[in-house]
Amino acid sequence: MVRYETGSMIKWFLTALFIFSFSAADCQVKLYTVNSLNTDDWNYNQRKIIRCPETGIIAESSNELYYSEDLLAPVKIKEGKHASLAVDYNGTVHLVYEDEGIQLSTRINKSTWTPANLISEEGETASFPVADCDKQGNVHIIYGISDSSGVEGTCVSGLKYVQVSGNEIELSSVIYPVDTIDHPIAVVHYDIATHLAYTTETIYITFQLSNDSIYFLHSVDSGVSWQNCQAFPGLSPSLSIGLGYYHPDIIEYAEFPSILYEDQEGNLLNNLYWAIDYFGATFKILDGPVEYACIDDVIGPFGYSFIFSRNGVLYHAFNNGFGECIILDTVSENALVASIAYKQFNPDKVDIIWYEKNGAVYNLYYNYYEKIPTAVEDPELDPGGFHLAASPNPFNAGITFAVTAQGSGEKPVIRVYGTNGKLLKTLSIRNHLNRSEIYWDGTMDNGNPVTDGIYIVNVEYGSKSLLRKIIRTER
Repeated sequence: MVRYETGSMIKWFLTALFIFSFSAADCQVKLYTVNSLNTDDWNYNQRKIIRCPETGIIAESSNELYYSEDLLAPVKIKEGKHASLAVDYNGTVHLVYEDEGIQLSTRINKSTWTPANLISEEGETASFPVADCDKQGNVHIIYGISDSSGVEGTCVSGLKYVQVSGNEIELSSVIYPVDTIDHPIAVVHYDIATHLAYTTETIYITFQLSNDSIYFLHSVDSGVSWQNCQAFPGLSPSLSIGLGYYHPDIIEYAEFPSILYEDQEGNLLNNLYWAIDYFGATFKILDGPVEYACIDDVIGPFGYSFIFSRNGVLYHAFNNGFGECIILDTVSENALVASIAYKQFNPDKVDIIWYEKNGAVYNLYYNYYEKIPTAVEDPELDPGGFHLAASPNPFNAGITFAVTAQGSGEKPVIRVYGTNGKLLKTLSIRNHLNRSEIYWDGTMDNGNPVTDGIYIVNVEYGSKSLLRKIIRTER
């Protein structure tokens, strides 16, 4: 791989140095260096990187916020801390952060942001905002509120929701109140998710209390009222949703909320919900100890990409939502904290940033990885393994799938989906003995040909299942 070096950037005071360089190892980029990093201040549900559709990254140093667009050198944009990004349907980037309250600012162009708009109440002790956007462009924000006037100065934390349209606060409500008598248990972790793909007023929120219980709420009227979907034991919930298509006999489509969280032993679990008020199941997807995890957009009904740290090593993995988890990449063996890109959905790649300590300083790195492995003609085979090959890939007129799976008692079923999760074609192999092939002519079940683009192939053989990516092109 060719190495690209652009050299050192300007030194900003004594606290931060910005460096932009490509590594020879899988396109890794070093963006930013600081002299200090408080990992206790890192909220894994605050989005530090988004797609709009170019990559946007927020970095912090000494109460200053720097923004990097398309992996260019970060530029100072605001005074503040504990920042989180959100992007709307049209690619407009919004920034929420702390600076004498919770502030909201919107990017106008590459170098200009709107003046700060205070969304928390005057005098309110507010912290760690997390935001998401809906298709109409509304910004939905939750943040922590606290009161230190309790017995012996004990700090009790609650959770507040605010909806902003344009520059105006449309709605503000307390999700979990600060109350030393009726609500003496503090909120310690939370996340919010809405959907960009189509018009909906549904908002999802999850939060963890200090007694290690997790609550999952939703609002179907855009935050006016809230319903509790489920409560369960756990730690550090991370929430995402996606559009899931199903067989018409079940449901035409549904939002596909998933909660990734840890149990008391540090194992990583997934709660899957088929739709509003319909809990699917809980699956253990990884053995602990897991230090932290962060989730990407859900590809319903396939699953989602996520990052997690175990024994100090940062990994990129894919979970199909049913307990089948594949660790795809080792991102870093020295990552201290990390974030995964969220919105807008990219079916092809996963964008990740993380900090590493290098001597007396801390470097911020970026890298991207395949979301779902590409099907190849001759995959490396393990004896007795389960594999899917495809040739040619990319394809034009048609493509041949080859399934390798020991035995003959089951019939492999291959399903081709669009990146929105909609089933396009089902292929069944009637006679299978260890290895079998089937040709697809590139047409959907309705007889129409598929257009150019990325498609997801799911092959099932008995209780086994795997995903691969194929690409259709005119050339």
